[in-house]
Amino acid sequence: MINLSAGERDAIEDMDVDALRIAIEEARKAHSSTAVTRLQLYRLGAYVQEAERRFDLALANLRKANAAAKIASSEQAAIRAGWDLASAVDQMKSRARQERRDGERFYVDDHIHEPFTFRPEMTVSVSYRWRTTENDDWSYGRIIFHHHHVARPQPGAFAHRRKLTARQREKELSEALQREWYHMRDLALFSVRDFFRDGGNGADIPETFDAVTDRGSLNNSSLNFWA
Repeated sequence: MINLSAGERDAIEDMDVDALRIAIEEARKAHSSTAVTRLQLYRLGAYVQEAERRFDLALANLRKANAAAKIASSEQAAIRAGWDLASAVDQMKSRARQERRDGERFYVDDHIHEPFTFRPEMTVSVSYRWRTTENDDWSYGRIIFHHHHVARPQPGAFAHRRKLTARQREKELSEALQREWYHMRDLALFSVRDFFRDGGNGADIPETFDAVTDRGSLNNSSLNFWA
């Protein structure tokens, strides 16, 4: 998803990175994540949570280390994980600032419900609002992206599929279509967001757009409707 929740954005903006770096160093020296846990980083979203999980794991490995060489390598791993955690928060702060700036001129709704059934004929509808200045009224729009998924067999896939039952083949196809639809959804959201970030006018967005594929497969520019 391309938008932070209001709660995540507020928590990110309120986070004191200097205090976090001090807590990370304290946690590393104590071989315990207590100092970092007190900062409630879970409020900052999944990206920071994953970085914190890796730091916790590095500290756990450091606690278990016995031999001098293992302690030294675990210590370095914990230092790197701490740097990564602080960097993750820095990155999220930059993202929050960008989204604040974006929100003054446009908003792309990333709440898109998946279809009940995944089929080769795919559509993704993206709604948005925009205005030229902060004092203007909002204008609203929607673009519907279309894509026809074409399965591209991998080497050895034919022999593999011959061994599957009809139900297994159906399940495999459904999972492939689901992955493709989610990929399409993400590309659609990025496409509309990036169009506005590059100074685009919402009045120039078409009502529909057919994906431009590479031999039936989506790539990063397949849904760039302004290209």
